[in-house]
Amino acid sequence: MGYKKYMTQLFVLTTPILVTQLSMQSTSLVDTLMTGRVHPRELAGVAIGTSVWIPILMVIMGIIMAVTPLVAHQYGARRNWEIAPVVHQAFYLAGLISIPVIILLNSAMLLLDFMKIEPEIRPITAGYLQALSFGILPFLGYNVLKSYSEGIGLTRPAMYTGVISLPVNIVLNYGLIFGHFGFPALGGVGAGWATAATFWVMFACMFLFTYRGKPYQPYGVYRRLHRFSPVTIWDITKLGVPIGATLFIEGSIFAIITLLMNAFGSDVVAAHQIAINFASFTFMVPLSLAMGLTVVVGQSVGAKKIDDAIRYARVGIGSAGLFMLFSAAIMLLFPQGIAALYTKDVQVQGLAVTFLMLAALFQLSDGVNVSTQGALRGLKDTTVSLIFNVIAFWVISLPFGYILAHTDWIMPALGARAYWISLFVGLTFSAVASVVRLVYLLRRETVSLSGDVDMAGNEQ
Repeated sequence: MGYKKYMTQLFVLTTPILVTQLSMQSTSLVDTLMTGRVHPRELAGVAIGTSVWIPILMVIMGIIMAVTPLVAHQYGARRNWEIAPVVHQAFYLAGLISIPVIILLNSAMLLLDFMKIEPEIRPITAGYLQALSFGILPFLGYNVLKSYSEGIGLTRPAMYTGVISLPVNIVLNYGLIFGHFGFPALGGVGAGWATAATFWVMFACMFLFTYRGKPYQPYGVYRRLHRFSPVTIWDITKLGVPIGATLFIEGSIFAIITLLMNAFGSDVVAAHQIAINFASFTFMVPLSLAMGLTVVVGQSVGAKKIDDAIRYARVGIGSAGLFMLFSAAIMLLFPQGIAALYTKDVQVQGLAVTFLMLAALFQLSDGVNVSTQGALRGLKDTTVSLIFNVIAFWVISLPFGYILAHTDWIMPALGARAYWISLFVGLTFSAVASVVRLVYLLRRETVSLSGDVDMAGNEQ
C-alpha cells in the first residue's frame, strides 16, 4: 500500500508522455509502413535516412531535455522566478544548434557517397534528409516547450499536441508518398516532407498551449524576454550534452548496424528496419517512464525528499522491466504477423521474423537501462551514464557483433543475426552498471540529507 500513491502519481504523469511518444514514434511507423507498400527500395532508402537522422535527433533532443530536470529542481524548490530564464536560454541554444544540423542534412549526398550506399537508394535517402531539414527549427522549439511543461509536471499539452499532429502526418504521408490530394508522388522523399510539416504543426500547438494556458502564467515565460546569458546556456549545455551524447551512443549503434546491414543487401536492410521500427515502438513505454522519472525524481530532490525519489525509482524501473517482458513475449509469439503488417514481400518477411525473435532478447535490458538513466537525469547525473553507454556499445557491442558476423573466431559467422545478439550483450552491461550507479547516488543523497538535518538540530 505504501507504494500505491507513488505508482498512481507516476502513471498519471507518464501516461500523457506515453501518448506523446507513441504519437511521435507513429510518424516513423507511418513512414515505414507506407514506403514499404511502394517498393523495398523506397523502404531501404528511408531506413538509411532514418539511420542518419535518428542519431542527430538523439543529440539535439537530448541537449534540450536538460530543461526538464533544471525546471523540475526549481519547481520542487519553489523558485518559480528561475524557470523563465532557463526556457529563454534554451530557445537561444536551440537556434544555435539548428544551424549545423540543417547544413549537415543538406550535405547528405556527400555522406552517402562516402558510405558507398547502393546508387539506386542514395537519391531517396538524400531527398528524405533534405526535406527533414526544413523541420529542424520547429522540432527544437517544440522540445523546449515540451521539456518546460514536463518540468513543472504538466504533461497533457504535449499529449494533445501528439494526438493532433498524428492524423496530420498520416494525411500528408498518404498524399506525398503516393501522390494523392493533388500532391506529386514522391515516395520515400515525400515521407521526409510530411514529417517536416508535422514538426511545424507540433510547435504551433505547443506554443498555443503554453501561451494561453492558465497553469503556465505564474512562470512568466512570455511576460518579457531575458537577454542571452552565457552562464545559463552553459548550465543547460553542461547537463544536456551528456544526455544528448548518451542518447546518441545508443541511437547511433542501431544506425551503424543498419548501415552495416547494407553489406547483406537491400532485403536485409528492409527486414532489419521492420524489426527496429517495431522494437522502437514498444520502447516508447519505458522511455516515457524514464521521462516521468526525470520529473518526479528531480522535483523530489529539489524539495529534499529523497525517500520519495527512491520509491519513484523503484516503481518506475520495475514497471519498465515488466512491460518489456510482455513486449518480448509478443515478439516471440507473433513475429510473422508483425512482419506482415509492414510488407507483402515474402523474402523480407522471413528475414524480419528472425530479427524480431532476436530483438526479444534485449527487451528487458533495454527497459531497465533507459528507465534507470531517466532517474539518474532527475539527479542531474548524466556524465557517468554517457561513459556506461560508450563502453556498452562502442567497446563491447559493436566489435563483438562484427566479430560474430564476419569471422569464425568464436563460432561459424552468423551474418546479420550477430549484430542483434551483440545488442543484448551491450544493453545488459549498461543496465546493470546504471542500476548500481543509481543505488549509490540515492544512498549518498540520503546520507547527505541526514547530515544536514543533524547539523540543523545541533545548531538549534
